[in-house]
Amino acid sequence: MPGHDHWYYDLAPKINQSAWEFLKTYELPGEPRFEEHKFAPQDRKAREAIEQYNRGVERDRAGDAAGAIAAYTRAIQLDPKLADAYNNRGVNYLNQKNYSAALADFSRSIELEPSANAFNNRGNILFSQDKTEEAVADFSEALKLKPSAEAYTNRGTVYQQTNREALAVADYQRAIELNPTFGRPYVLRGLLLLKLGQDAAAWKDLDKGFQLDANLHAEFDPMIKQLRPNQ
Repeated sequence: MPGHDHWYYDLAPKINQSAWEFLKTYELPGEPRFEEHKFAPQDRKAREAIEQYNRGVERDRAGDAAGAIAAYTRAIQLDPKLADAYNNRGVNYLNQKNYSAALADFSRSIELEPSANAFNNRGNILFSQDKTEEAVADFSEALKLKPSAEAYTNRGTVYQQTNREALAVADYQRAIELNPTFGRPYVLRGLLLLKLGQDAAAWKDLDKGFQLDANLHAEFDPMIKQLRPNQ
């Protein structure tokens, strides 16, 4: 490489640590997910539970976290086996940084009715708590239930931060194949390629990711600056 004066494999441990310290300031590698109920129960109490559940979804969409939590809580009181209500309430707790309550709700949702969203959401919390292998397990379960670009990207992020570059690249590639308009896996793969000194391929990925989602600049530009201070 013309002008090449660094051996990036020797620098990899330092770069990995810097990137990991930066990523730990963010709670999630991806957005949490909630579900909307789609069935109509016959029992009056169950119907009331679904009404409260759907009110919670409405409050979610209106950005009213407190109202959503109250509605989901009422739904759970009426029907303690309503798995999606636990998942959705957990999302709101998570957004409020109430991690213990969110973790409990996602776990209860999984106990009642395992879903890709609940596994993915719980994996996000576990990753933020440095429980990387447990996070990988949850993202893998999410992918078994319903493959998604988000779950592949999340698992790839864990692999990248635990020095499993080949697995990370494979997951980012699969995420891109599933959703070519999702910017995050392009940017994450670009960062990994920068770390490995593959600049041409890296900038191609970074440019594509930022073109798809300009909001990613705020999150990832500081990391790029760490890897390439003069760029």
